Order: sequence, then structure tokens, then C-alpha cells
Amino acid sequence: MPTLEATLNRLAIAFTVRDIMTANTNLVCAADDAEAVRVSDNNPDFDVIPIRQDGSLIGYFGRRSGKAKGIAPNDLISDGTSLLDLVEILENRQYSFVLSRQRIEGYVHFSDLNHQLVKLTFYVILEAVERMALNSISGRDDPRVSAEGPWASAFQRD
Repeated sequence: MPTLEATLNRLAIAFTVRDIMTANTNLVCAADDAEAVRVSDNNPDFDVIPIRQDGSLIGYFGRRSGKAKGIAPNDLISDGTSLLDLVEILENRQYSFVLSRQRIEGYVHFSDLNHQLVKLTFYVILEAVERMALNSISGRDDPRVSAEGPWASAFQRD
């Protein structure tokens, strides 16, 4: 039977941005900068309106800035980015475009963290950390929990 540590590490990387992103084909897009303003006005819940030309996402209109911009390298993340890493990325920005096989294939927004898959992943991780903390406090060591690694290190005794 795998250790709790191994299971948590697998879970932390098992689900990726690919699992929760909005695919390119499902995005509400505009064909150019002028149309992006109209699309934004008609979709007040969207912070960003992607601009698609010839089937490829090439830029976006930001509601807050009121300007269209080209998609830059720092606007991109890999479709294989883990959900844990996504949380860290979205601390610094509200959205990212998703790169898959050298094409921009989707978009992920901080609101996508409300996806059931994300909630389930974090619930399982939190429950395991809670169990490790309780075992550590009560002096019971679970033999399935490794004494090393990122999950157990927060609860090691001095």
C-alpha cells in the first residue's frame, strides 16, 4: 500500500489546468479590437475578451484597462500545470491563456478555482494534513506517513 505521502504527492500533480480550463472553441471571443469592446459591453461578467483570428487566439481586450493587447509569453501557462501551481500563479494575476502543443488552446481564470475538481483535490489534501497534525499532536505515528517530504515536514517534532 502506498504511503499517505506518496498518495498526496500523486494527487497534487494528477489534476492539471487542462482539466478545468475553458477550451478555445468555447470562449466568447472577438475578431478584432473594435469588436472586443462591443463583446465586452455585452458580457459584463467577463474581465477578458480573447481576440481570435483565423482560428487562433492572438490577443485580448481587458475590461479594466479598456485596451487590447497581444498575448505575451507571461500571459501563458502550460496545460500540464498542476492545480497547486495554478493557485500560486493566480495569486499574481487573475487569468492565463493555456498553451498546449505549441498552440493557445484555452483560458483559465481565478474563478475556475471554484470547479468541483479543484475543491475535491484541496479537500482531500487538507483532510490528510489535518490527520497528520492530529497524529503528531497525540503522539500517534501513522506508519503509512513518511517522516520526510513536503507534507510531513510541517509537523515534525524537534
